[in-house]
Amino acid sequence: MIKNFIKNISPKLFSALPINILISLSREKMIFPFYHTVSDTAMPHIKHLYKPKSIAEFKSDIDFFLKYYSPATINEVEKFIANKKRSKKPQFFLSFDDGLRENYEIIAPVLKEKGIQAAFFINSAFVDNKQLFHKYKCSLLIDALLQIYDIKKITDIAKLLGTNNYNIEQITKIIRDLNYSDLETIDKIAKILNVKFNEFLSKNKPYLTTEQILELSSQGFIIGAHSVDHPEFFLIGEKDQKIQIIDSLIFLEKLGIKKRYFAFPFTDYKVKATVFDIFTNGAKNIISFGTAGIKRDMTNLHIQRIPMEDDKLDDAKSRIRKEYSYYLLKSLVGKNKLSRK
Repeated sequence: MIKNFIKNISPKLFSALPINILISLSREKMIFPFYHTVSDTAMPHIKHLYKPKSIAEFKSDIDFFLKYYSPATINEVEKFIANKKRSKKPQFFLSFDDGLRENYEIIAPVLKEKGIQAAFFINSAFVDNKQLFHKYKCSLLIDALLQIYDIKKITDIAKLLGTNNYNIEQITKIIRDLNYSDLETIDKIAKILNVKFNEFLSKNKPYLTTEQILELSSQGFIIGAHSVDHPEFFLIGEKDQKIQIIDSLIFLEKLGIKKRYFAFPFTDYKVKATVFDIFTNGAKNIISFGTAGIKRDMTNLHIQRIPMEDDKLDDAKSRIRKEYSYYLLKSLVGKNKLSRK
């Protein structure tokens, strides 16, 4: 309740302030915006989850960042951490989750043209289009469901989902909310709708290949891990969380990618401090990334990032303004720091 109130009122309180003033007031000079993909075409595995930026919208975002910030390298990110997460000048570091092929085909060429280094976080199980993310499966199911009008199939799906409501809109909402623990249900619905995920993977090839990953790395981009198969971490136990982290990092190491970075899938919400011990064990520390926006995270090697895709699909200026405004208001009530048990 209080969180929603702060989120709704903060843009109104700070809307008149220029971006550079918001940066100065917050003292948060280095920001970490992140995306998943960029495309001018509707992708059935994504379109029922969120709306990606178009190429023009993405380029406009980049122009905004370059106007107010300098692009940071990963070395500068490491210096930022060493300096207790403070930066002397406004900087930004971009990252992209889920290892989608548009990272290679669209995003990387734009970034190279602008001289921007960025990180691409990949799920080891999805590389070379071997498996499909459960949320992408849900989007494909919704896409298929919206193209049929078969009472028996709709009834069968509703029963499978445990609802007596046969309204398509309601059923699609339930499907959209299915999670990692619902994989069996997702596959049963696919069978009813005759959706073949392996055929989709073979035909559409939504993910990066090993060759593309290595080429991006050779071009100076950072390749990091994003778990094995993208579970909601708050739904799996601590042991499984650690397995997801370690196995995905080992996968990259076997590809010859030695520097270790990890971005939590979905969110790091409720991830215990004991899980973060993984990142400080061994000869080299591992930098990790969350998705909580502009927020002070008390875990030393952990950085919070700003989601740049939402239902409203704000341009970068509006999105960053909201983040700073929200952060400033939270700071007044002591809610701008994230600690862990």
